[in-house]
Amino acid sequence: MFEIATSGPGFDVDEELASLGEHLNLPQQFEEKREHLLEVLPKFNYPTEKYR
Repeated sequence: MFEIATSGPGFDVDEELASLGEHLNLPQQFEEKREHLLEVLPKFNYPTEKYR
């Protein structure tokens, strides 16, 4: 699963720019699969501090 940027509305419509990408945001049709997705999706350890 991935998100593709478009000219609109953009990534920061449903997240604050300061915490962009820190949490898994899902479309409503995937919310019922949240627990499963959290279990199977790889964990990323990306140092975001340098970009704040």
